Amino acid sequence: MDIATLNIDQAIIHEITDRSLAPQAPPELFLSNALSPLDDDLRAYFRERIAESLKRAAYPVVADPERTSPTPDLVYEHLQGATASFVETSQAMARHLFDAQQRVRSSPGLLVVAAGQLDTGACIAILKLQKQEGLNLERVGTHGAETYSLEHLRRLMLTNDTRVFKVALFDSEGVLEVGDVSGLVSDKQRFSSPEKRMADFFLKTFLGCQLRDDPAQTTSNFYVASERFVNDAVADPERRARYHRALLVELTNQADTVEPRRFAEQYLDQDDQAAYLAHLRSDGVTVPRFPRDTTLIDSRLREEEYVLASGIRIRGRPLAFDEHAAFSQDGEMLEMILRDRLASVKGASGKR
Repeated sequence: MDIATLNIDQAIIHEITDRSLAPQAPPELFLSNALSPLDDDLRAYFRERIAESLKRAAYPVVADPERTSPTPDLVYEHLQGATASFVETSQAMARHLFDAQQRVRSSPGLLVVAAGQLDTGACIAILKLQKQEGLNLERVGTHGAETYSLEHLRRLMLTNDTRVFKVALFDSEGVLEVGDVSGLVSDKQRFSSPEKRMADFFLKTFLGCQLRDDPAQTTSNFYVASERFVNDAVADPERRARYHRALLVELTNQADTVEPRRFAEQYLDQDDQAAYLAHLRSDGVTVPRFPRDTTLIDSRLREEEYVLASGIRIRGRPLAFDEHAAFSQDGEMLEMILRDRLASVKGASGKR
């Protein structure tokens, strides 16, 4: 996700008030019923605040499989163009945030839902802002089409009377189902608390997401789960060898990310793709793309070992197999023809 390519096309703002103590009154949710008017300055403001917040502390997140929040579904529907009304999508998010905040001590303020584009396609941003205390918002428009005036938004946003507290940015790349929803999240109120990178109510209760694992651990988990699938679920010896070779290619290329779904579509036979992705999920491996870091498995990627039922083991670098080995299949038997110069013959050391 290249945040520098972000452009904002439209936005809508909703307000959550604080509890009033004199006289006592509960907080209120004021929904906008129309898009907020934006000019170039306001588009630049939102783009810069999103980029600034994520640059300081952005954590990759994915949709939580155990979520109760509707937010990932709403994000998915928008990114897929499956919803006719961006206003209604934002209102559903605002209602959910309002309900979530009633169960925690959270600052009132503004919810901004913005739609735009990245170089990879559509995106949606969610910002939680705190406006200056005592600042009243001016709503305009006829009944059923209330929103905030352009001039008031300019005064509100461009004069630093509003602070950006929390930001989430979701993009559409690789999103084919709700479970693929992923993005970056930043919580300014937690910058000084590294042991608690963001409020649970915002990340889990509102966004319905969880932090993505450390890239090195995620890459290792992907490799282990994929290798287990190859050996446990694929009976055909030729396919087993082909899939494992593809796994090594995937993890030793120059790409910065790994995309399990694309890997399955590119290298696995169609009949195996769904089972493979289900196997990854059952092993707790993220299916959306993730940063590639092979630190924990570099030694396992240098060589490939074929263990035969007879006890014979054939081991070598993947490139050497590519250049000197040919594989074919005869029923359940894997035929491997090696063509190379014999350097020496030695007794086994016992080390593998």
